[in-house]
Amino acid sequence: MDKLRLIQGRNIDRYKWDQCVNKAINGKVYAKSWYLDLVASNWGGVIYGDYELICPIVFKNYLLFKKVYAPLFCQQLGPVSPNIDLLSDTSLVCEIVNYLIATYSIGEYPVNHFVSEYFTNYVSD
Repeated sequence: MDKLRLIQGRNIDRYKWDQCVNKAINGKVYAKSWYLDLVASNWGGVIYGDYELICPIVFKNYLLFKKVYAPLFCQQLGPVSPNIDLLSDTSLVCEIVNYLIATYSIGEYPVNHFVSEYFTNYVSD
């Protein structure tokens, strides 16, 4: 996980984050920082490189663990990037999925269609 890092929403470079979403092949309003601020009190993101690929994570704290969930009015999350090679890099997307599974309890996580097959295969097991 050399180039992947988890950053809390308040510490994210919002300009770079939103530029990644704006230029992304699979960018949706649901991944924009201002939208995440509206629908979730706790959010962060897994970031690859210099915001070349981002993956928003919305979570709630429950006693000793954090649970990823789907906030209201948020239909698609998951990795977002302007680079199709990063989105289709199976090892990178699987690394993000494995990181999420190891770090959070995953409830419902609505992913975009570019990477849904990876999340479905891992989260349903």
